[in-house]
Formats: sequence, C-alpha cells, structure tokens
Amino acid sequence: MPALAAAAQIFEGWCDGNAGQVEGGRDKMRQGLGLHGEFQTPEDEPVYCGMLAELLTRTAEVDEALALLDSAVAQAEAGGS
Repeated sequence: MPALAAAAQIFEGWCDGNAGQVEGGRDKMRQGLGLHGEFQTPEDEPVYCGMLAELLTRTAEVDEALALLDSAVAQAEAGGS
C-alpha cells in the first residue's frame, strides 16, 4: 500500500498544481516522488517526472524542469516506461 499512497500523492500534487495551487502541488509531487523511489520500481517515474516538470515551468524553475525531462528520457531509454 505505500506504493499506492506515493502514487496518490503525486497525482494529488499534480491536480493541486493544475487547480492553481502550483507551489503546494509541486512540493507534494516532490514528496510523492521521494516516496515512490523508496517503494516502487522505476517504470512510472519518467511519466511522473514529466508531470512535475510541467508544474516547475509554472514556477519559473525551467532549469530544474529541463533536468527532470532529461532524466525521464534517460530512464525511459534504460527500460522504464
């Protein structure tokens, strides 16, 4: 169940960010991704990184967003999805 809780936190943060609570949503997604890394295999991480990168562009954290996208591409090429 911890893996599902981590995924839920990621999606909740993404929803919050898209509902106007960008900073709070971003922070919630970061926390969820940290938990996800502890409990889950990496297959969904590229998707989650893309979702977080979207929010980061809204808080002018473009360099971090680009770094996340680079990481997501590398993970996907290595066998993640």
